[in-house]
Amino acid sequence: MRFQITMNMPSRSGNSVHQIIADHPAESLSEFAEDLGNDEFIIVQEVYKDNEAGKASNYYNVGFIAINRRFVGKVKVLMT
Repeated sequence: MRFQITMNMPSRSGNSVHQIIADHPAESLSEFAEDLGNDEFIIVQEVYKDNEAGKASNYYNVGFIAINRRFVGKVKVLMT
């Protein structure tokens, strides 16, 4: 499932929060939240939006990352 994760940490561009779009094998938001609560870090596959003309709803994989649960502010299912 694809999630939008808002982190309580500054982004590279200087915003006070950092958002990540990520794929995770959880089948629901509840299951993702449970996985997040079980370990200090959770592994997700980060994806970026393809900003080329006509491809605004396409995404491409940029690799796996580990997210520290202490910095997660909120998570929502990304509706594409």
